[in-house]
Amino acid sequence: MVYQLECADCGELRVGRETDEGIRPVRDDCPECGTSEFDVLAHDSED
Repeated sequence: MVYQLECADCGELRVGRETDEGIRPVRDDCPECGTSEFDVLAHDSED
């Protein structure tokens, strides 16, 4: 599954994946503001 994540601080959209630790962004920190907090917006099945 691929998830669309939104940075909790600046709203930057990021891609996330399901891991052993839950849904996590591909890169841990937001490239815009550096925070690691995020909200899950949607998910799509990988084809």
